[in-house]
Amino acid sequence: NEIMDTIQTLVFSKDKNNEIKLNALASGKFFEVDISENLNPMKTLGYFDSPDKDTMIVHLSYGSNGGEAILSQVHLEVNIRSLCRPKDDFNLLKLNNIKRYDVLVEILKLLGLSCELSTIPSLTPLYLLSSDKVGFDLNK
Repeated sequence: NEIMDTIQTLVFSKDKNNEIKLNALASGKFFEVDISENLNPMKTLGYFDSPDKDTMIVHLSYGSNGGEAILSQVHLEVNIRSLCRPKDDFNLLKLNNIKRYDVLVEILKLLGLSCELSTIPSLTPLYLLSSDKVGFDLNK
């Protein structure tokens, strides 16, 4: 596939007024949208900024108990430092780290998870269990 492991421009959008454009690493696959599929509607959240607008991130409902899934064909999770990429690709992906983080936060929010900053809990004692008989306090 010609787009596998290439850097592509992704448009992520929960709604038409809130688009995030970023460069991301493509998996080489995309989702085919079947408009006649009314039983399990799939909402497109992300697509490549190209004439074909290949669907890359989708939101699905599942079952009658409120199940949800968000599926992605772009690698939002990849640590760019672990990739063996040309320097230009590395720099392009690095410049988009904040936008990639924003997209991941939006995905988690769509799934009902809170991503707000909260106060850091106070430290508590730590006990290390070991088969060795050497003891020390890690809090000192």
